[in-house]
Amino acid sequence: MADEVAGGKTAIAQVKTQIRIDKGNAPALAVDRQQLTAAKAQAKANVLAAKTQIKTDNAACKATLAADRVTLVADRKKLAADKRAGA
Repeated sequence: MADEVAGGKTAIAQVKTQIRIDKGNAPALAVDRQQLTAAKAQAKANVLAAKTQIKTDNAACKATLAADRVTLVADRKKLAADKRAGA
């Protein structure tokens, strides 16, 4: 997520710099403002995508942990049964 945020901030900063450079040039300023709007929208979309990926990854980790717990409990029971049978 940090890469998406940093990339978005960089793009927005570049467009803002271009706006400062183009002061007084109305046609170029209009294009710069459109680019700024697009850069902000892209940054927002990137952050949203990153957050969604984080949630998906967390859910997958929780599912893996739950499955591992079930396996661990089954293995403990089997080990206890094997000890009883062998002893």
